[in-house]
Amino acid sequence: MIHFPRTLYDANNRKGANLTKRALAYFHPVRKEFTVRPEFVVAWIDRKTDEVHLNPYEDRRPAEGHEKFDYMFD
Repeated sequence: MIHFPRTLYDANNRKGANLTKRALAYFHPVRKEFTVRPEFVVAWIDRKTDEVHLNPYEDRRPAEGHEKFDYMFD
């Protein structure tokens, strides 16, 4: 489950807008794909048990090495 601040969502949610803005996403250096910034991932759901597991804020940080791909947003 993700939670975007309304100010970020409103600023980027226009018809046809691309939500892969640096404020919302980053390029994951291991997966080699754009992904939602971890600070917005507030919980995850176990598909087998349907249990909701909260994601503590201290665990919400981007993967190491993502900064070298920031040029992809320019």
